[in-house]
Amino acid sequence: MAKGTLETVGDVVTAVDTSRVNGISDAFLTSLRGCSLSKVVDGMFYTDQSVMLASVETGGETYFKLGSQDDDISGTYLLSQAGEVFIQGPDGGQLRFVNSGLGSFFHFLEKWSGFVSGPAPLDASGDIDEDAVIEEGVRLKGALERVDAAAFSDESTWWSNVYEEVELGVLGPL
Repeated sequence: MAKGTLETVGDVVTAVDTSRVNGISDAFLTSLRGCSLSKVVDGMFYTDQSVMLASVETGGETYFKLGSQDDDISGTYLLSQAGEVFIQGPDGGQLRFVNSGLGSFFHFLEKWSGFVSGPAPLDASGDIDEDAVIEEGVRLKGALERVDAAAFSDESTWWSNVYEEVELGVLGPL
């Protein structure tokens, strides 16, 4: 698809009611408005202007919604006042750490999108080479760890769980 034909997070943020941006730093708003990340990332991220930047109180803290994992039926991605990204289950339960900042979150999503929507490696018979997919996922995880090591700091982080499933052959361009 040609560049500029996808709706982007930046477009969504531009259309958000200005009353929602109170308490969000200008730096984050500028990052969001300048973003060209598609508002749908292969079952990993979904957003629209009805969701983006709505404030949510949880655990006595205010967070701002970024979107959800899968068309608003799974976890909700939240931006903390400190700029960290978390995900909260659909039941409003405990927060799980996702990324240290908005930039690394968007970077991870872009790399994920390329991983799952790119051409899968094929074996000699023309079938998907599951071992090669897993190897590619492991290489991507290593590259992402260099960008935001905290996203993989322990087994309970969001991305640790996602890439554990990649290593098991459950997730990927299969």
